[in-house]
Amino acid sequence: APAPPAQLRAFQRDLHSLRRLSQSLPWVTSRVFLQSAVCRMMAGAAPRRTQQLLDGSLRPRFNRSSIICGKERAQEGGGGEGERAVALYMACKYLPPAVLAAPGERAGMLAQAAATLQKIGHRSRLPHCYHLMKSVGTFSTPSAP
Repeated sequence: APAPPAQLRAFQRDLHSLRRLSQSLPWVTSRVFLQSAVCRMMAGAAPRRTQQLLDGSLRPRFNRSSIICGKERAQEGGGGEGERAVALYMACKYLPPAVLAAPGERAGMLAQAAATLQKIGHRSRLPHCYHLMKSVGTFSTPSAP
C-alpha cells in the first residue's frame, strides 16, 4: 500500500536535499539511488525503474577519487557497503519475483546482503535479512561468532 501523501511529500523533500548534497559529495550518489528507489516503493510505482535505481545503488561511484577524497569518504561513512546490503535486501523483499532474472538470484542476493551486514556489524538489520532468507527457504543457521 502506498504511503500517506504527507509522508511521501516529506520523504521527497529529504530526497531533493540529498540530491543537492550529492552534487558536492559524489560518494553520496549511491545513497541517492537507494533513497529514490525507496521513494518509488513508498509511492507504489512500477517495479522496473525501481529495480534500475536499486541496481544503480549497487555500483561503486569513485568518479573523483584521490587519496584525500578517499580518506574523507571513509571518515564520512561513505563506504557504501551498508547501502549495497540494504539495496539487495530491498530488492528481494519488495520487487516481484518476475523482475529478478534467475530463480536462485534472490537467495544469492540475500546471502550477500547478510554476509555484508554481518561483516560491517549492522546488527539491527541482520535479523530482518535472516527472516526473509527463511521465508524464501534459503536460510541455514549462521555459525556463532
